[in-house]
Amino acid sequence: MSTSWHNEYLSALATRDKTEHQNKTLYEAYTTLASRKSQPSTQSHAKDEPATSPAPPLSPSNRVMPWSRTGAGSPTPASAPAPTLAARWQEELSEAQRRRAELESGLGAAKTELERERTRAVVAERRVTELAIENAGLTVKLRDRVEELRAKAKLVQDVHDESVALNLQLNISEERNAKLEKENKELVDRWMARMGKEADALNDASKFS
Repeated sequence: MSTSWHNEYLSALATRDKTEHQNKTLYEAYTTLASRKSQPSTQSHAKDEPATSPAPPLSPSNRVMPWSRTGAGSPTPASAPAPTLAARWQEELSEAQRRRAELESGLGAAKTELERERTRAVVAERRVTELAIENAGLTVKLRDRVEELRAKAKLVQDVHDESVALNLQLNISEERNAKLEKENKELVDRWMARMGKEADALNDASKFS
């Protein structure tokens, strides 16, 4: 969005400079025409005629005005272009001034938009900084959490390994106990058998005595 208003702003400045450059000659010509029209007509006649031979004054009936009409009802050729050219220049000047006002208005709007975008950019930059700080804090917390989980996982693995070892030892002990019980039972059985034989022998001996 910032590129769009920047391009529009530069385009408006370029259009304004181009319009003012094109209308410079028109402004100068219009100023010259206005200056000439403001001078008294007697001074222009005095400059055109020699001082030694002044022209006799004309009566109102003999004086020919620039806007007097001929018998055909058309304006004189000498006076016809001036009002038309002046009107055209006036119209072009008004149009140029209107265009300039539009450009100035557009320039003001572009400046306002520029300030608005600058404010948004400052706010966005501040928000980015806050998010970066928050992200850094979360990264540290995440790293600590990962280390904690790794430690717990290692503890669980150690407990599991120890449990496996204890189960193995228990199995070995049970097997050993079973073997000892079997051996003990066999010894008891042999001893009982021998004791039975000896008792039988004593009984038999006592019968014959």
